[in-house]
Amino acid sequence: RMNFEYAKKNKVYDGFDVISHGFKHKELTFLGESEIISEIRQDAQKIAELTEKSPVGFAYPGGTAYYNGYITDIMLSSTDIRFARDTDDTFAFYLPENFMAWKPTCSLLDDKLFFLAERFINAEATEDMLFYGWDHPWAITAYNAWDKVERLFKMLSEHDDIVFVSNTEFYELFKNEIP
Repeated sequence: RMNFEYAKKNKVYDGFDVISHGFKHKELTFLGESEIISEIRQDAQKIAELTEKSPVGFAYPGGTAYYNGYITDIMLSSTDIRFARDTDDTFAFYLPENFMAWKPTCSLLDDKLFFLAERFINAEATEDMLFYGWDHPWAITAYNAWDKVERLFKMLSEHDDIVFVSNTEFYELFKNEIP
């Protein structure tokens, strides 16, 4: 945990795409419509206060088991959220099929991370490919894994045909092609 004023003053989020995770991290399947909207809007407001940007992305509290079509319909109709990540790792490099059920390649803490990165680097791309690593900053800190994340970024950045984008940038690039 970090003091809000310290984080804002020191812009500790620079270089990161800050997306909503719910104001109180409540699992949305247990909430009614107004509670879902409040959970997202309150968090988005705090993020906008901190970063001066309103988030269009969301990470489902509790992961894959805690959202459904009802929840995504509410999010799309009553909030500014336009994409949402779950926690069902694919260990693959395909583009999302649905921006409200965006499945990542793997956790940045996964033992297969560097194996997958090598596969991604060595793959012959006949179409767009996406290596989507995710995790919570607190978990990366708790598991002392920032060096691991930096090694991954260095490894990938040594290849001219790999482009780094945030979730929001990726969404903006593909929002007209992916539902």
